[in-house]
Amino acid sequence: MKIYKRVLCSLWQSLMVGNLLSLLDYLL
Repeated sequence: MKIYKRVLCSLWQSLMVGNLLSLLDYLL
């Protein structure tokens, strides 16, 4: 269960980072 949570957390972090990058790319 812990491993699953860790993977989900890292996946969510990468998704948020991707969203931020795309947002910056859109703004700039």
